[in-house]
Amino acid sequence: MSEKTSNKEYGGLKIVREFLSSLPSIPCISLITFICLLILVTIFMLLMINSPSFFDARADETDVVTREVIKEVAVTERVNATPQIILEQVDDLFNRGEITPAAKLSEENFNKMLDNNSGSGEWCEVFLKNAIIMYLANNQIDKSVALFLQGKQFLQHAIESKKSQCNINSKVVQEIAEIISKKIIEDQGRGCPFNMSKSPIKSLSSMKSVLKAIDIGKYFQSLLQTYNKLRCLYLNNNLVADANEIADNKIKKYYLEARKKNEKIDIDDLEIIALLENERLSILINEMENISLDFSVGNLENKLFVTRLQMKLDKLNVITEKATSILSIGAGEGSVNAYFLLSTTYKNFVSELSKAKNTIEISNSSNDTATDSENNGRNHERRNALLVKLIDTIEKKGVQFKQEAKKIITKYTILAHNNDYFLLDRGGINVDGKYIGSGLFNYIVE
Repeated sequence: MSEKTSNKEYGGLKIVREFLSSLPSIPCISLITFICLLILVTIFMLLMINSPSFFDARADETDVVTREVIKEVAVTERVNATPQIILEQVDDLFNRGEITPAAKLSEENFNKMLDNNSGSGEWCEVFLKNAIIMYLANNQIDKSVALFLQGKQFLQHAIESKKSQCNINSKVVQEIAEIISKKIIEDQGRGCPFNMSKSPIKSLSSMKSVLKAIDIGKYFQSLLQTYNKLRCLYLNNNLVADANEIADNKIKKYYLEARKKNEKIDIDDLEIIALLENERLSILINEMENISLDFSVGNLENKLFVTRLQMKLDKLNVITEKATSILSIGAGEGSVNAYFLLSTTYKNFVSELSKAKNTIEISNSSNDTATDSENNGRNHERRNALLVKLIDTIEKKGVQFKQEAKKIITKYTILAHNNDYFLLDRGGINVDGKYIGSGLFNYIVE
């Protein structure tokens, strides 16, 4: 075979020829032997080519090249591409897991529209919203907030100048603020404490900056929950005054404004309001419990006992009215907790009154002498009878609250921590809506 021909040989034939040339000289190698060897080598090469690992390296290289081509297209063609084409590029990057490049491409196109005052308001909103959502998906909340602030400032500028084509609707700004707010809640869940390890927000100052950015001056869904997270952070740092300021000047303020405007309030935001009110209810209950009914034998001590009892009854009225106002909020779990605080308060008060009644009976029996007048005896009996009546009234009222709580739990399928306290109860009567009058015990001692 000529040299020219041999240079064209390749693949299996070349391997066979090299193999044959390496063999010792044999007088006769038949054509059949040569063909068999050729077939074997061909089969071997086919098996190699069909092996899964054969193209792995080439596949990896192809994937890298493809990603680079996509990025190059995003960079080189976005200047002249239509918004729809760029959006398709963004979607393609995002679907391939290239979240940061997709977000950057959206952000760059949004900025280009702002700088050139080009594009419709719809496309400005699309690229702004896309970039923020993608940054949030990548836990880059700082970039999301910075871009959101840019959108807010541009909205204000557009409103003042009335010349911008790339207009951003205020409803979209509110929608994006809600998306950022819900991301914080999603990372943290409801209630306290605030867990830094579960959130891209790693400091109190960072949380304050985020809330300052997304606060658009009016209520939107999840806003109260997010402000409660800031309140939790203040409490974690023993900044009680700052926490109370957030509760009063932000959470309650936006809640009352929304109520006044008959706006729809998120149920979880209502739970935050009920939580704050139950905290206040607990303070009132502690104030009542700190009024002691202990007394010594004697007229002066008896008057002190009656005075303190009247104070406790007045405080119980305030507690009952406060709990009733919490029920009107419409928060399921908050209502159950209010019922729990109210029912246990009535129960504890009954125990305290029973103990006082037993003490009075023992004192009266130990001081009965032949010199005691008949009027004093009647006063003792009358006083005891009034105490029995008061205890019975308060005890029934406590049972009423327990039964009412059980009804709302079962009717609205409320899941609350204190459900067992009510669902395991077998007794109770219907709520009649009446409170204990503050003057009920005024005439015990005359």
